[in-house]
Amino acid sequence: MIYNSVLVDSLETLIIDPGCRIHFHYGSGMFVKGTLKATGTFEEPISFQGDRLEESYGNIPGQWGAYTEFADGGLYIYGGIHFLVGSKDNVLDYSIIKMQQKVSKSIVWDFSENPVLTISNSRIENMALNCIDARTTFLKASNSVFANSGSYTVALRFGGDYEFNHCTVVNYSGFGNRKEPALLLNNYYVFNKLHTVLI
Repeated sequence: MIYNSVLVDSLETLIIDPGCRIHFHYGSGMFVKGTLKATGTFEEPISFQGDRLEESYGNIPGQWGAYTEFADGGLYIYGGIHFLVGSKDNVLDYSIIKMQQKVSKSIVWDFSENPVLTISNSRIENMALNCIDARTTFLKASNSVFANSGSYTVALRFGGDYEFNHCTVVNYSGFGNRKEPALLLNNYYVFNKLHTVLI
């Protein structure tokens, strides 16, 4: 059970065993500056989800995820699992991540020459905003499902190296109206609304 978030510091590795269930209280998340190895099995997957276990909360998005609220009313959203600059060699295998709180970034990291994260045999679903928000990085995903979000299901922004094999990207979210496509790909960013930089 995690309250007020947790950090995997640089030069550290968090190994999560098969069958482990990690529950996050409202407003809590996981920040990874080192390495996360969540390796479950078919019989004993690892789950990351909120702490409301009632049946009526079973698929409701927006139950957990870290954010900062500013005095002027602004909001910076980190997401449920946020990979920081310098994080590397992360693995999510037979893992289930669902129902994150106010999430615009489920998973975000920066560019690396080696895969920053490898996702396999996993499900990331029922998010308030994005299931994956990857930016200028190297991600490999196989045999996984990314489903049901309030915004883009998978957003691959500002270029990078992305490899998806035998994955499903779908959005049947019934919570609120959504205008964004399930999949976003781009290799540029816009600043000052005047300049576009191609990457």
